[in-house]
Amino acid sequence: MEKITLIAGAILAILAGYAYNSYSNKNKIHKMLLKKFGEKPKHKEYNFDEIKILWKETRSEGCLGNIDDITWNDLSMDQIFARINVCCSSIGEQYLYRSLRTISYDDAKMESLEEKIVFAIENQDDRVDIQKKLLRIGKRTNSYYIPSFLNALENFKLDKIWVYYLLQILLFLAIVPSR
Repeated sequence: MEKITLIAGAILAILAGYAYNSYSNKNKIHKMLLKKFGEKPKHKEYNFDEIKILWKETRSEGCLGNIDDITWNDLSMDQIFARINVCCSSIGEQYLYRSLRTISYDDAKMESLEEKIVFAIENQDDRVDIQKKLLRIGKRTNSYYIPSFLNALENFKLDKIWVYYLLQILLFLAIVPSR
């Protein structure tokens, strides 16, 4: 009986420690996001080969709205990207990069962007909740390659898909009589 009480107490202590640690981490993240909003990001080195994948996969060749590499480098846009990048996820970085490389002449898009910026400034709790969700996505190296994978989905199509459907039906028919 004493062993059971001891084991139960240890399990409860571990669970309580885990719950406290989880709450403490969430609280730290919340405070960090509130503090960092509007601050200049710390200098960091970026792998632009990975960050520019989304832009490369979605741009239209010869489009007047794309900023070419020569102009991009002449304007030191990699440094500007690094100066304004406060993204919490890899796709956020890629989207920011694509936005900087693509000139939009659409007034409706610019007004929509302005509304989103005002919303983020005025609705702190919603902004922080969104940032927390984006933090969960994170900046894993593999995540930068998702646009390339999605653009190549047709390469993964199965030939003669009917064979796989037939095999599923046969498997089901083989399982049913065994019961």
